[in-house]
Amino acid sequence: MNNLKVRFTEIVVGSGALAEGKVWVRVRTRMFLNRGDEVKGLWGNDDYGMGFFLQDREIIAGLRYATEGMRVGGRRKVTIPPHLAFREIGLQEMIPPNALLRGEFELLDV
Repeated sequence: MNNLKVRFTEIVVGSGALAEGKVWVRVRTRMFLNRGDEVKGLWGNDDYGMGFFLQDREIIAGLRYATEGMRVGGRRKVTIPPHLAFREIGLQEMIPPNALLRGEFELLDV
């Protein structure tokens, strides 16, 4: 695997609005550390998901890159390398330094 970019596989190709440019999106995520531990409560809740502007620099780059190009109703299997996630810092006690993240994204709204 090339660790320089976000890798994804389409599970379901959506048929709704396209996530591109400066739009606001809402995604539901389920993320795991590479070793298999689920990361809960990282981005939104299971029912609502998480909303953000696609160009927002306040969220990790991997989240933006994994969502861009999706259509509402779509689902992707995603791998985010450490340099596009939480780098060598990690996140409190949830994500260790240099962690590779794997999971699924579902685009709920644009």
